[in-house]
Amino acid sequence: MKKHFLLTIALVVATLTGAWAATVTFADPLTDGHEGQGTIYYQLNTDTKEATVVAGTWQYTKNIFIPDEVEYNGEPYAVTKIAAYAFRNSYDLDLVHLGANVHTIESNAFYMCGTTDRPVTINFDSDGLEVLQSNAINQVVLSPNRGDSIVFGKNVKQLGDASATSTSNWCSWGTRLGVRYYGVEEGNAYFCSVDGVLYNKDKTRLISYPRSNSATSFVIPSTVTTVCTYAFQNVQNITTITGGENVVRIGSVVSGSITSFPVGPKVTSMSATAFMYCAYGFLPVVDDANPRFKLKGSPQTGYALYDYNYTVKDDPTVYIALCRYFRTVNVATFKIPADVTYIADYAFYSHPYVKYVDFQDCTGLRSSKIAGTAFHSTTYSVQFLNADNIFANVDG
Repeated sequence: MKKHFLLTIALVVATLTGAWAATVTFADPLTDGHEGQGTIYYQLNTDTKEATVVAGTWQYTKNIFIPDEVEYNGEPYAVTKIAAYAFRNSYDLDLVHLGANVHTIESNAFYMCGTTDRPVTINFDSDGLEVLQSNAINQVVLSPNRGDSIVFGKNVKQLGDASATSTSNWCSWGTRLGVRYYGVEEGNAYFCSVDGVLYNKDKTRLISYPRSNSATSFVIPSTVTTVCTYAFQNVQNITTITGGENVVRIGSVVSGSITSFPVGPKVTSMSATAFMYCAYGFLPVVDDANPRFKLKGSPQTGYALYDYNYTVKDDPTVYIALCRYFRTVNVATFKIPADVTYIADYAFYSHPYVKYVDFQDCTGLRSSKIAGTAFHSTTYSVQFLNADNIFANVDG
């Protein structure tokens, strides 16, 4: 690797994990054939002799080739991490090539990068890469790194939160343009790909479904117990999802072309935003044997999802919650059922038809048990009917 030249020292000394460190600015002299390379900013740990790519004075642009190591005061520093928010708002970024020593991409490292006209390519198949923290790729327009696929290297061991009960993911809300398949290099002990869908090794966690896959239906394997957040985000062609009889946890998953999604008999945990961005006409298929979640309604009144074991932090009470009123029918008035004691976050999010919510039969609900975002982004300013007694302190 050719030597990279020191341009400036942005901060002479700083403290990093208890060791003296310096934030140093380097620029590739363009002698390695890396056209469009710009200045790269680092924070150096002079104790461990490691360098972390950090945010600079300006957003990164065009092509960034991160070297295996940089030199400072005659000593080599291995470039091992991409810091949180390092590439934040780098809309004009085209390519990030990770050096062989980069093993960790921290949360939100690539927050708000790229556009639909200028997606970003990152070599996730680098042999050095081991960890992509939760939301490492957050609100990013991402393109394939190998053909029409995103391929992960053989040493990647963490995508999102490592906790077994978490639904967090490596890639948060964003667009993965042209991605037809996910791949995992042979020899990876932690992840696998089946028919282009990304799972952990034993296929208990469904991590990512490829956005541009041409299939119109998909069966969640019986091995899956967790559907990770954004696993099915912005998919283009798939409409029907079935299976999932052993799924226990569902993250925020459904958007794009999907019109149905299974809530099996074992589901006990579901994100408040699981169906927040679902398509018009979408309905979950809730197994009758599930004791917690129920889908109720009719073609005339529309359908809503209820949680019969709803709890709130620091509150021991168990509520019956209205979780989501789906956008399936043009009805102006929705009548809250008599047994509902809580209206959950995003229950009516972005609903295009509801103008009135009638509480005539609902006597167990109190004003403090309507979540602040329950009526967020509705088309109309929703008015409450027959609510004089129990909703006197609630804003309409």
